[in-house]
Amino acid sequence: MARISRENWHEHPEARLELLEAGADFLNLGGSRGYLKFLAAVEAAFIHIEDRPGSWQIYEDVPATPPIHQIGVGQYSYKIFYQVKNHQVYILAFANTYRKPGYWGVRLKDFGTAGLSVSHSRLAKLIGVSAEFILHQIKLGVLKGTLDGNQYRVSANEASAFITQYRADLTETLGSHF
Repeated sequence: MARISRENWHEHPEARLELLEAGADFLNLGGSRGYLKFLAAVEAAFIHIEDRPGSWQIYEDVPATPPIHQIGVGQYSYKIFYQVKNHQVYILAFANTYRKPGYWGVRLKDFGTAGLSVSHSRLAKLIGVSAEFILHQIKLGVLKGTLDGNQYRVSANEASAFITQYRADLTETLGSHF
């Protein structure tokens, strides 16, 4: 199967929310370094899907046509579940492997309208926790360091821009339901 660029990817709103929640967890648990390492692992998995979308293991516990593929996220206990249809990638779940397997199977039927099922309180809590943590880290001067040999430092302006973009991405993903 040929490469599928990310312009042809679609995410179920619940899958996007799962990814954001996992990122917030790693930010809260491991600080900026843990968060960046997690995001690097997610990006590596996305690159593998993009380059060889049909090559990853088929998930047989949720029968579907076309089949559902799965790929692990580095050393983390997360997998990305997706389908490939008409040269498009549909991300169904960004699932913690400790959760009930296949819980996301119902998303196959409501992929286009599932924004209605996203909890506003869950989303507001996620935004608040992440933004508060990032701003606190900036005030303490902690949001700097080295990752994979590269120096980085996040300024208050960069963090503010990140939070603004983060909120915009969520609003776009969930549409008028947010």
